[in-house]
Amino acid sequence: MSVRRILGPAGLALVLALASGCDRIVDAVPSVGALLERADGPPPAAAILATLSRPGLAPFGSEQLVAVLERRDVAAVLLPGPTVAGTTTWIAADATTVSVRHDGLVVATRGLAPDLMRADLSEIASALDAGAGPATRVHRHLDGLDREVVAAYACRIRTEGPGTVTILGRAIPALHLTERCANGRVRFRNDYWRDRTGRYVRSRQWIGEEAGHIRLEYIGP
Repeated sequence: MSVRRILGPAGLALVLALASGCDRIVDAVPSVGALLERADGPPPAAAILATLSRPGLAPFGSEQLVAVLERRDVAAVLLPGPTVAGTTTWIAADATTVSVRHDGLVVATRGLAPDLMRADLSEIASALDAGAGPATRVHRHLDGLDREVVAAYACRIRTEGPGTVTILGRAIPALHLTERCANGRVRFRNDYWRDRTGRYVRSRQWIGEEAGHIRLEYIGP
């Protein structure tokens, strides 16, 4: 599968259906087609996010993941799929997936072209739990010939301090942590907001040089 955006026509249909509380996603398809045919292209992420609400999301289950791919300025709502060994595969309506550990760390994507095939974040997770310290992040991607390329990044975790994040109108006490990483010319920063249960309810995570950062917000009960 080679989907170059996290949000395709079906993804927009899902978002619009969620926002309006429709029981049938197909009801939103005609309006989605009109949006995609606009001269200025599909709506930016901010416009999609502005339509979302907890009541609108409620008919689709008790958990959702709102994702924004910053570099492409697109957004989607993902629903939980299978969970294997503590990692849940979250699925958008266009079959794009983001695999997320139980704590909220992204370990793989499919459908973003190029994808993060797999990430080893064991050291990152431990350093985040500790609130500080050095750690190595390991990413695996495929090159243009479908060969696996492994990249390791030297990272350092820091606790920025406690605060509150507001997600779809709900204020959530959360601890802000940052992760700064480097490998030669490649440098990036990730941000995490961890709630009292240990879940990163809001995060901004780098998934690769081409895809850039993905922002995630967890919508729970």
